Amino acid sequence: MRPVNKGPRIRREKRAIAAMFAIYCQDHHTLGRKGPLCGECDRLLRYAHRRLDHCVFGDLKSPCAQCAVDCYSKSQRPAILAVIDYAGPRLRWRSPALAFSRLLDKLRAR
Repeated sequence: MRPVNKGPRIRREKRAIAAMFAIYCQDHHTLGRKGPLCGECDRLLRYAHRRLDHCVFGDLKSPCAQCAVDCYSKSQRPAILAVIDYAGPRLRWRSPALAFSRLLDKLRAR
């Protein structure tokens, strides 16, 4: 098993994916109530964090949308992508600092 990634790039990606799950869950499952994620979203978020912990590229990773490796299993990928597709564009309004750091990471990857 690979060592756990703990670099700044992975930490930023974890914060961003957690913010996206919060947006998605609040808008779809908890009906506007702020607070903890529902059980399904919490389980998916923990899965996404585990995948980031063991990303083969570590802190040199490109944004997930530009990555050549499919980290998520075929059974989990549709649910994760639904969250990212929905919450990604909304992240810039709800968490501008995270959205800006993701934009910088995309530009650095090129």
